[in-house]
Amino acid sequence: MRLSTSDRAEAFLAGDRPWSSGLLIDVGSTFTKIMVIDPSGAVLGRAESSTTIDNDVMDGITAAIANLPADLQGPWDWALASSSAAGGLRMASVGLTEALSGRAGSLAAFGAGGKVVATAHGFLDDEAIARIDAEKPHLVLLAGGLDGGNSAALIHNAEQLARLKTPHGYIVAGNASAAQEAADKLRDGSRDVRVVDNVFPRAGEIAIMATRDTVRDLFLRHITRAKGLEGMMETFRTDCEPTPLAVSLALAHLPGDGGPVVFVDLGGATTDVHSLGGVRPDQRKVEIPEPEIMRSVEGDLGMRWGAPGTVASMTSASRAVVESRLSCNLEDEANRRRDDPAFLPENDHDRAVDRALAEAAVAIAIERHAGKVVVRHRPWGDRYQVTGKDLRPTRIVVGIGGALRHGAEPVGLIGDAIAGIEGAQVPRNPAIAIDQSYALYATGLIARHSPTLARALAAGTLRLDASPHITPEVQAS
Repeated sequence: MRLSTSDRAEAFLAGDRPWSSGLLIDVGSTFTKIMVIDPSGAVLGRAESSTTIDNDVMDGITAAIANLPADLQGPWDWALASSSAAGGLRMASVGLTEALSGRAGSLAAFGAGGKVVATAHGFLDDEAIARIDAEKPHLVLLAGGLDGGNSAALIHNAEQLARLKTPHGYIVAGNASAAQEAADKLRDGSRDVRVVDNVFPRAGEIAIMATRDTVRDLFLRHITRAKGLEGMMETFRTDCEPTPLAVSLALAHLPGDGGPVVFVDLGGATTDVHSLGGVRPDQRKVEIPEPEIMRSVEGDLGMRWGAPGTVASMTSASRAVVESRLSCNLEDEANRRRDDPAFLPENDHDRAVDRALAEAAVAIAIERHAGKVVVRHRPWGDRYQVTGKDLRPTRIVVGIGGALRHGAEPVGLIGDAIAGIEGAQVPRNPAIAIDQSYALYATGLIARHSPTLARALAAGTLRLDASPHITPEVQAS
């Protein structure tokens, strides 16, 4: 288990040196996945094993490598890695107002691959600080105030946040005229404090790229060490990306041309939705515009720990239809799965319930992520306002998650989920693919260094079903 050279991946993927095989690693919360590819982007082999975050992540990686064919167990010319182990990158987002700088900060944190475990807005008090501290964030993102605008809140909140014990770092992304003073309030000998561009510099404008890059840097410098990933990085002479960030980077390299791309990650505890494109050109200046690459995390939607939330989020009508068809109580079935996260369906009834939960979670998550028409009731008459992303022209929807990888007809499941959504600007007639080989993290890791190879890997691993799945009535909504 070794690399054949001390050169880093960049030299090979940039075409500076010939190579024959590369290793891609994702240390997930539950499973560690590995993939070996050749210079054409063809997958030579893949394997997985349980993640061993409680001991040494290298134990799980070594076990996964041992599951590869003997001739693929090294040496490799280079390696790249990502991780969402131990709950991923925990972030807190603080802004001046919930709807503006607060939302901009959360979008920036999600876009950087973080899991937003706490949010707060306004002038922080003792209760807010206690609530944030209880969530033990790794990083805190502090925003607030347009450039040249309100500075008092940013400085006050920095003074309050300096009392936190757990963060490894702080990112100040607020009013540029007050950001440095706020950063000075946060600094001491053990903290890494960065000042970046304001995430909400002017009305109607969002700027999250600087924050995303800084989150990645702090993840590499501090969080990988906290999660015991240093040994992996030293062994394979590589950096480590947050897995959600790698997945987001992959979206621009999926097959097809033009139109938005949507990715749905259906997990046991949460359901994540990533989208590329769909930004409306007529965004109102008083709104926070959605970024080109956007990620939302639905912490109440899942297949095991999150199953009760999935049922609670269903409409009473849709729940009644499912319960009548399956002759069951969905709340009881959800609690059963929450209490036994390792639950595997044993019969047709279990599989049917899992499918119903999966379809509901996918539908609700995409509906929340997509744009919608909001009716504003005014004394002089109703007014209609469109908010969020327009995903109707989406060219491809990609799904991942155990219920999709191992369930029957997962393409049809996603199609049925989208078809059942009303009142939102969801994909109308997309190609649908299931990431059966779990290649999107690998595509995103490679994309930083070789977009051509990333596109080849995605094209070779995603099988698209381009047949229509959405009814004409939904397309017209």
